[in-house]
Amino acid sequence: MTTTATQLPTLYKRNSNGSVNQWTIVVADATITTTYGQVGGAMQTTSDTIAEGKNIGRSNATTPQQQAQLEATAQHEKKRKSGYVADLATAQQGGTDDIIEGGVPPMLARVYEDRADKVTFPVAVQPKLDGHRCIAVVELDKRVLPLGSASVSLWSRTRKRIRSVPHIESEIAGIFAVLVAQDLYGTIAELPDTIILDGELYQHSYRDRFEQLTSLIRPDEPRPGHEVVEYHVYDIVSQQPFFDRFRALEHAFDTAKHIRLVETHIAANVDQIMGHYDYFRKAGYEGAMARQLHLPYEHKRSDQLLKLKDFVDAEFKIVGVEEGRGKLKGHVGAFVCEVPVGDAMTTCAVKLAGDTSVLAQAWQQPDKWIGKMLTVKYQGRTATGSLRFPVGLRLREEV
Repeated sequence: MTTTATQLPTLYKRNSNGSVNQWTIVVADATITTTYGQVGGAMQTTSDTIAEGKNIGRSNATTPQQQAQLEATAQHEKKRKSGYVADLATAQQGGTDDIIEGGVPPMLARVYEDRADKVTFPVAVQPKLDGHRCIAVVELDKRVLPLGSASVSLWSRTRKRIRSVPHIESEIAGIFAVLVAQDLYGTIAELPDTIILDGELYQHSYRDRFEQLTSLIRPDEPRPGHEVVEYHVYDIVSQQPFFDRFRALEHAFDTAKHIRLVETHIAANVDQIMGHYDYFRKAGYEGAMARQLHLPYEHKRSDQLLKLKDFVDAEFKIVGVEEGRGKLKGHVGAFVCEVPVGDAMTTCAVKLAGDTSVLAQAWQQPDKWIGKMLTVKYQGRTATGSLRFPVGLRLREEV
């Protein structure tokens, strides 16, 4: 029997040092093979064979071959959303795929404990918010002085337009229109035409109700009660050092109703960082973020933005769903996650924290969660490489 292989278009992405990565995915029968590496360099290859289809016995059942095609297509789309393109020349010029709607890539954090030796004191310390990352693009129109005018669009971490919180857009627009009119930044000629804010859609009173917060932010249009969502600003995209960036925002939102400048302290040493960390934890935040004061904004995971938390947390792919027992019959008992251990993989059953009604709802469509990402907090690894004391924090459905 002849096996027909299907190869999706090879994708490319430019690195910060000018080199270009390439990535190719091929499906042959029920086996997915991925080849990746730097253009002109050695390539690495990984393979995964789909043992069985999904939704067996239902109208939307898939064979292993069909499931392999679906999963390969999903991985290909995810790569495009992360900045990969199908044309090498476009990648070399730093271009992006038109699947990306707008916004800019946000700066992402590394774990403080892994990068403590990279820290240059003093640093800024902020609370770690458990909300939805949001980039606000503010377009200023200086031609309408003395009234001032600004338009605002909001974008998710995956650069998808956020349309569910128009009260945030209108309030930011009003604030910056006033700044233009009052010329608070100095001469109008020095004010940039576009200002990009980096922050979080968040509500501290919802800190233990992440799913409810998500239900207000994720839709394509406003839902009743969406006005409870606030925009907490912790940075502005600029090549200036963070110290200067933050000073530019210091009093911009003093009179705002739904816009908050994130509480920020200066720490001169590790003991002061941990003192602020303890303060934020007692106030109900996840932990703390440490920011280097002297460096420009970076559109990638960076050593200048470091997170401190009691537990390590990371996202793991869900490959199975188990029903609960006893009182949790008819609920999801655990999500089975795929966990990398060196070059191999193991699995780990993870129970989701929170309201049991969420678990009951998730069990109504268990297959919906296969392939989704589960954010898990855990306390290190076991001797076999699995997760120690894992607790599921949230099911990640990107906004």
